Amino acid sequence: TTLEGKPASSRILGDYKKVISKYRSVYYQYPGSAKSDDALIAVAELYQLMANDQKDPSYFEQAIKAYKFLIKEYPGSPYRAEALYAIGEIYLNDLRDPTDAQDIFKEFISKYPHSSKARKAKARLDDLRAEMKQTKKTPVKSASSSVNPVENTDLAARSSATPPPEKNLATNEAANKEIVSEEAAKEQDLVKPPSAQRANKENQPAGTKAAS
Repeated sequence: TTLEGKPASSRILGDYKKVISKYRSVYYQYPGSAKSDDALIAVAELYQLMANDQKDPSYFEQAIKAYKFLIKEYPGSPYRAEALYAIGEIYLNDLRDPTDAQDIFKEFISKYPHSSKARKAKARLDDLRAEMKQTKKTPVKSASSSVNPVENTDLAARSSATPPPEKNLATNEAANKEIVSEEAAKEQDLVKPPSAQRANKENQPAGTKAAS
């Protein structure tokens, strides 16, 4: 193809689309051709290359669609087992979807137990099951459990030692009222007329000096 002579860094999206269009014309125009399944495999593999070169995972989905189309429309194709296994690898390694990957590898082992890739599919399945079991066993730590108990005790002690702000306000208001009352009494003594002050002095017991 025209892509084979180009390094991956110089390939553009248009180059891929031109080649894919040519391969598609084979199975669209000649669906009964012996080359139709070859063309479908080529399209699926090109979509995988596009996904890696263009850093676009949506092309992995397009590759899966092409593989599934081959499996469904060409039941006698020798590429069916290869296509199914490739779907499992895409789910596992490219799309990071262990659930779908597990389903595909199960299907592969069931349909193609004597395939050259059956052992590898079983190994993939065993690894996936082990990972899922490990994930279920791993406890999830809550935010509250990660706090040191000593820190909790210190916080409780500090909070109990500090009176509520409402009580502080009430105490301060009472103290302020007492101070204001005392100041008002002093001011009243200062503003009394001289006659009242003399009367107070005359009423004092003998031997007692009036305050200057």
